[in-house]
Amino acid sequence: MTELRFEFSSIDEQVAEVVRTELSEDEKLLWADKPHALPAYPLVLAGFIFLLIGFFIVPMGYALWSGDMTMFDSYKLTINGQRVSSESPVSTLRIPFLMMIIALIIYIAILSFWAWVKRREIYGLTDKRAIILSLFPWKRVVSIAPAAMSVIERNGNGAIGSVVFRASQGTASEKVMGLSGAHPHSFTKIRNPKVVTTPICERFLNKLTEEEPP
Repeated sequence: MTELRFEFSSIDEQVAEVVRTELSEDEKLLWADKPHALPAYPLVLAGFIFLLIGFFIVPMGYALWSGDMTMFDSYKLTINGQRVSSESPVSTLRIPFLMMIIALIIYIAILSFWAWVKRREIYGLTDKRAIILSLFPWKRVVSIAPAAMSVIERNGNGAIGSVVFRASQGTASEKVMGLSGAHPHSFTKIRNPKVVTTPICERFLNKLTEEEPP
């Protein structure tokens, strides 16, 4: 069996120590890391949603502040079955504006919480399994056995990227989840993903082949 070696000059010992607390006595930690960035796709989606909501919030806010409703003559905005125009009272916009502001605050809170939790994940690789450890909002440990590593997908640039583990090629939705960084079985935005992926394939995929029945 090919020994698994990583070409890192150093490993974050604080991260490694957290992973070691989850290992069995006969298990050896080979590598450990944590996210060094956030996945781009959720951030792009967030930007799109901000623009979409802002498209309505900005003119509504201006109309409520100035009392000028003329801009809505060019908008196809309908509230309670009535089209909003320069003839509509400003009070028509108050409740929808407030609801959009609340929705925007909730969305920002959810996105911020997701980013905060994602950046605090910890990843480890042992001689027996891959480990994804989440400490917030509660402790959760995901162990990925070699049988779940039949397909190993790498994306991102050479310095920072992600590695997704799947038992098969996966459905279209699973592939989108992998790109978005939302796939539950992934090392997200780790350092040197290529250096990590190659030895995993050499060790675990070869092991799968050897264990296949004749």
